[in-house]
Amino acid sequence: MSQWLGTYVQSLTRQARELDVRRRTAFAAWCLESLFTDCEQHLAGKGGEGEANVLRVLLNAMWQHALGASQVSEREVDRLHCAVMSLDYREDEDIGEHEIVLDQRVLETLNCAVEAVAVLRDGSASSAAAAARCVLNQVDFELTMEPATRALENIEEAMIQRELERQQQMIVFLKTASALTDADRSLFAQRWKSGPDTGAS
Repeated sequence: MSQWLGTYVQSLTRQARELDVRRRTAFAAWCLESLFTDCEQHLAGKGGEGEANVLRVLLNAMWQHALGASQVSEREVDRLHCAVMSLDYREDEDIGEHEIVLDQRVLETLNCAVEAVAVLRDGSASSAAAAARCVLNQVDFELTMEPATRALENIEEAMIQRELERQQQMIVFLKTASALTDADRSLFAQRWKSGPDTGAS
């Protein structure tokens, strides 16, 4: 996947630059939410409810900013930035495949949170694209945990393509929608289908 991923992220960065800052924030929030939904309970159980709550507060602040409902203060953004950068999740050793996938989901979610808070703080188009890359990294990781078969190669191609299409649908929507509403937060909740059941609702 790495052969074309860098080129894709560069292209996505250019597309993100065509969006205003609020819509870049919505894009990054959709990416973060798609990862966090799949590991929220695992993070809360192992990392602590406080760490999971940092991401919940971050997502709420991002949507508050994206929707223009009210201004997120610079002080609050700085506080969230410090909180995200302080998150520390340690993987267990000698665990089964199920736990390995869940641990990796948490780590990729935290990587995505770093990029997402940069979008909220600076309006960074490159960070918005990097948040999307985190989702693709997770899809790729989960597929590497499966036996290498030709059937899997076909599944991998389909699943990567599904996520690429979802991200492009997000960009098109953000370019064309007259306004964002609270209902749009769940508009792109459909994610790739892979890996173990996380128990997330």
